[in-house]
Amino acid sequence: MSDSLPAGWANVTLAEVAELNMGQSPDGLMTNTEAFGLPLIGGASDLGSTTPKSGRWTTDPKKTCEAGDLILCIRATIGKVNRADQKYALGRGVAGLRPVAIEQKLLSRFLEHQAEQLTAAGTGSTFVQIDKQTLTAWPLKLPPQSEQRRIVDRIETLFAHTQTARDELQKVPRLIERYKQAVFDRIFTSAIERSEGAVEFGQVISSLRNGLSRKPSDVEPGTPILRISSVRARSVNLKDHRFYRAEKGENLKTYLLEEGDLLAIRFNGNPSLVAAIGIVRGLTNELVYPDKLMRLRLNPERIVSEFAEMILASDMVRKQLSEHIKSAAGQHGISGGDLRKIMLPVPTLKDQRELVEIARRNLTKIETLTERCRELEKLYERLDQSILTKAFRGELVPHDPSDEPAERLLERIRAERAASGGAQRRRGRAVRAA
Repeated sequence: MSDSLPAGWANVTLAEVAELNMGQSPDGLMTNTEAFGLPLIGGASDLGSTTPKSGRWTTDPKKTCEAGDLILCIRATIGKVNRADQKYALGRGVAGLRPVAIEQKLLSRFLEHQAEQLTAAGTGSTFVQIDKQTLTAWPLKLPPQSEQRRIVDRIETLFAHTQTARDELQKVPRLIERYKQAVFDRIFTSAIERSEGAVEFGQVISSLRNGLSRKPSDVEPGTPILRISSVRARSVNLKDHRFYRAEKGENLKTYLLEEGDLLAIRFNGNPSLVAAIGIVRGLTNELVYPDKLMRLRLNPERIVSEFAEMILASDMVRKQLSEHIKSAAGQHGISGGDLRKIMLPVPTLKDQRELVEIARRNLTKIETLTERCRELEKLYERLDQSILTKAFRGELVPHDPSDEPAERLLERIRAERAASGGAQRRRGRAVRAA
């Protein structure tokens, strides 16, 4: 594909096709969360999918935008764009753009397409930010105005197709989770079929110990100690840790984790996470655990750890666990004693290993499907970018020789600006062809 200028198009800068208004932070004492004044857009966190969703207001706006303007994030998350649906105060993390020679939706798509390049052009060590000079001189190819509208219509039509595909794809993760749950439920029912009866979980636990209660530190020195968030059902993230500084005479040996240990969540604000259990895998260094977790060591002559991890994730066991979860002051928890009372089918070790192998094969198939979904998501992203690339090369819609060239529109805008002494236009509407 050629990068040459299509017929009727013009090489321009952002400042030639839109009025640029860099944001400025208001006095912090004049901001509030009670909806006094104008809603304040400070950065990406205040932007929604298409229009802003600010949770702050200011009675001292320094810079503003009007309904119909575009709001571009210029700091940290550079390139995110929203359309203003009302008047907003603009903080230092955003800029307002008012189209004067380009369709609003086309400019929005252009900025979206340029997000990666804009980020690369940013400067700063703590927060990368793109400055006014760089934005003002940002180059683009401007189509004739009639062609702009045809391009916008075509982009929106094609994007509607990819969005429909995305919407359908978003349903797949829920189905995948249901398939996974069915695997764990099946291992439970198969274990019942192969067992002579159920036993209390405590009968196959060789030791159960709560963790360390003293508050850890975010920085070294100290022994790595897991965060509560490190444990989820069938998962222990060994990298999610802080540091525990032992006091003089304090012995941490009894709290050290070993490969194959099970960790269970004792307390959590989310009741669905209480008693979530995962196996410690890939341990390479000393690691301890906090008081809101329980460490379970199983009797290897009675139960296989991976079998226990899978069966404890089944709906049948979760229903039993829910009966023992206690709630107080917004926290939900379960005791080690109640965990020991859970009834489990425990077939022979040979049968347990067979069931684990069957479950692994099914989970591998599910993971393959999950990976395929991730690939499709990336494919749709590349497809959208390909559509925009073609659009801004003049390859998305046919050129109409009867369209007024973009240069004519620019000449009228330049003349209007010269006549007004270079003052910015007050309206956010692109100049229409004569």
